Amino acid sequence: MSRSVGILTVCAFLSLTFSARAAEEAKTAQELRDLRALVEKQSKQLDTLTEQVSKLGQLLENRPDPALRSTTAPTAPTAAAPAEFSTEIPKAEPADGKRHVVVKGETLTSIAKHYSITISELQKANKGVDERKLQIGQTLTIPTKAPEPSTEKKENP
Repeated sequence: MSRSVGILTVCAFLSLTFSARAAEEAKTAQELRDLRALVEKQSKQLDTLTEQVSKLGQLLENRPDPALRSTTAPTAPTAAAPAEFSTEIPKAEPADGKRHVVVKGETLTSIAKHYSITISELQKANKGVDERKLQIGQTLTIPTKAPEPSTEKKENP
């Protein structure tokens, strides 16, 4: 009889332990879901702000009066930036190129393709730019291509 009581006691204890652990795991899982939702919300806000900064930069570049053009792209205010982000201020736009503000998902390849230039031309115009360290909001100089000499022979009438 005492053996049965001991087994029942152990079973009851294990049952309580497992139910307490299950409740704790459920609480932790809910906290994780809440954190993921918060991170997603903040990520969407960052994406929206990045797009707005890019649009503002393009608007500033397209102003008709050169005196009103900004020499630097607007930047979104940031709280203490992580160490891996550059605090480098974009330099004035060279006369022989235009500027591009990097948005989420862009790579040097996609930017070069968009402007119909090669990656090496893009890297040459932006010394020190590394594909692996490309940052959202970073401003790149886009070199303008000189017209290529025509290889077609013109016929004289």
